[in-house]
Amino acid sequence: MNNESSEKFIYTAYGPVQKRFCGRVIPDIEPIDITSAFNIKAQDDLAKFSAVLETLEKLGYKSAVLYGGALRDIYLGGSFRDLDVYATNPKNRERFLPSCRTILDIEGLETDVMEGSDFKAEWIAVCGDAPINSLAMDRSGRILAHPQFQTHAAQQLFEIQPMDYHDTARSVRRFKKLQERYPDMTFKANGFWSRFFVPSLLRDKNPDQNSSYGVSY
Repeated sequence: MNNESSEKFIYTAYGPVQKRFCGRVIPDIEPIDITSAFNIKAQDDLAKFSAVLETLEKLGYKSAVLYGGALRDIYLGGSFRDLDVYATNPKNRERFLPSCRTILDIEGLETDVMEGSDFKAEWIAVCGDAPINSLAMDRSGRILAHPQFQTHAAQQLFEIQPMDYHDTARSVRRFKKLQERYPDMTFKANGFWSRFFVPSLLRDKNPDQNSSYGVSY
């Protein structure tokens, strides 16, 4: 096991346990740097994001990484509603809880900060429930993403990764909300849970739209 791989494990008395982010095992996937892919219109928003990460650092948070929806939305040319940040707070390091959440108003932006153990932006960038949601920005302004992010963004494809039932249900709800903002967004699912539960989770939608989901097993 090389150094990079070994960092993805927590070593316990019972042996190594692979680290998880938001309940998902960190996949063995290398992210790509897409910083230069954001257009000029997005630069003002990216500057705000950098200011938020800087403020969190001043508040005592370490290794703050912004991830997910806000970055996706400005890449797609849309507007974002709030920010999701993962960070380590040294003051809370002794807590027994694996993580805790704090809602802060920073730079006029609602910022949902999830505190936990040290994580790299490279790991967070590939841990989204779908490649189109898998991207992260670190304190330096570097933006990393799942290798399939740009392809799926161009196709407006929401393809969920293999996961358990509860995570699948959350992703389907997230897709439904996202499709209200991006009507051309299509849905694709793979895996055991997707085969048995996604059809029922989607069936409240107009049957005439079912063909746009692209559900596969």
